[in-house]
Amino acid sequence: TILLHFTLNLKERQEAIQRLNEAVEAATRHCPDTTDEYEIEKYYHDYLINVCTYDDEAANNGSSTYENAYSAYGALVDGRAVCEGYAKAMQLLLHRSAITATVVMGRSIDDWEAHMWNLVRINGSYYYVDVTWDDTDDFPQHTYFNMNLEALQRTHCLDEHQLTDIVCNSTTESYFARNHTYLDTYEREVIAG
Repeated sequence: TILLHFTLNLKERQEAIQRLNEAVEAATRHCPDTTDEYEIEKYYHDYLINVCTYDDEAANNGSSTYENAYSAYGALVDGRAVCEGYAKAMQLLLHRSAITATVVMGRSIDDWEAHMWNLVRINGSYYYVDVTWDDTDDFPQHTYFNMNLEALQRTHCLDEHQLTDIVCNSTTESYFARNHTYLDTYEREVIAG
């Protein structure tokens, strides 16, 4: 037996769909016209950080009271979301630009708290991107932008059933590699040179 519970009536659902479509249109309107998937992904990453705020109240009180915070709607329309909302919004925006993206579940290594982020395919290789953790109060960070599995595992732990057959070992499209701010040596003379 399946019991469907609707929180909105038909008219409210149609209005919500319209608001979400308008928010997605606003997000895609200024997306770079390029074939470089990195630039498109970075635009959406930074866009989400600028329009959305992490919803601490929803995180502390759960989805039954703040269900929008767990959706792309919450991130894009309400401007408030938890990690699930950020990840779903990122997936939706990237799909609109024909970029492969999925939501990934796991935990934070620091406190073992449940967490969600994205696995994306950018310019032919897979990377992890965590828009939530890059959203700081001051300005967008890119610490968790296009990490390979090795970098991800320093701070995140994937749930056991999460996409273990996908190879995610490239650093080519990481933020630091693309911006030439990545150190691959600890030799003082090389760094200073």
